[in-house]
Amino acid sequence: MLKLKFFLIPLACLFAFILQSSYSIGQAAIYGDGVRRLELTRGTWGVPDNETKILQSALVCDYLRSRILSPNCYGVDAVILKPLSGITDLVVSSAKSSGFVEFGDWDSQTAPKLIVQIEASLRRQVKKACFAIGKNCAFSDWIVHPKLLKNKQYFVLSYNFKMADQLINKAQVIVYDRKGYIAFDAGVDSSFEASEEQPVFDLLIEIADRYKQADDYRYADFNYRDKAFFIQFTEMLTEHFDLTRKTPMDSVEEGYAIAGYVAIGLLTLIILLVFLQGVVSSDVRPKEKCGKES
Repeated sequence: MLKLKFFLIPLACLFAFILQSSYSIGQAAIYGDGVRRLELTRGTWGVPDNETKILQSALVCDYLRSRILSPNCYGVDAVILKPLSGITDLVVSSAKSSGFVEFGDWDSQTAPKLIVQIEASLRRQVKKACFAIGKNCAFSDWIVHPKLLKNKQYFVLSYNFKMADQLINKAQVIVYDRKGYIAFDAGVDSSFEASEEQPVFDLLIEIADRYKQADDYRYADFNYRDKAFFIQFTEMLTEHFDLTRKTPMDSVEEGYAIAGYVAIGLLTLIILLVFLQGVVSSDVRPKEKCGKES
């Protein structure tokens, strides 16, 4: 029995070591401002304390497959577990180089329409993701309606969806830079399920504020003489949220197509009229008289 204990104790220690090695804070380093920062594609993220766990890259894909509504693991910079009070995990997507995003087309008229389209897209995504794992889910309600903070270059949103009797909260904050944007996808703790907008909104702002863009990537440093292409805000949302929205170019191309169809229809009608007129005129012949005139 004593020999068995001597065997089991080292085995338990080995198991604990393997479990602990699933996480790492070695990817984060102390910077000049005294903050432990995690290296990302185009910047760093300030890790709150040593208790925060950063998932090792070899385990990221398996973790994300077990998480409902997660981005593709090959487009993820890092997964951070319990980074802040109220956040269960934080998935940091690799920075997107869509081009410098201009916010001029997000206004009081376009915003409500785009929010409706974002909600419709999320409803489809929730249903599809849950169907894939044999669950029945549905979008429930907004906690933080999609909102653009032009002064900070942030875009935030948070919503609940139901899975059986469970209510799950998802939240996201997007930070824009001079090349495109980076998305932080947060799982909100269940204590925030029935919360009002402000606490979740504050959490998202803290997540974004902890991100420090690398030199030459700050949104404010963009110069119009830079060799970069521009993208409208609504176009970026269409790409990121997979919206079924027509771009201005789609409308132009559709207009050309309609004009082409109308021209073909008119040409066909003209040809038919000319052809029918020829057929009618060739059939109109003077009738021969049956008898001789007296």
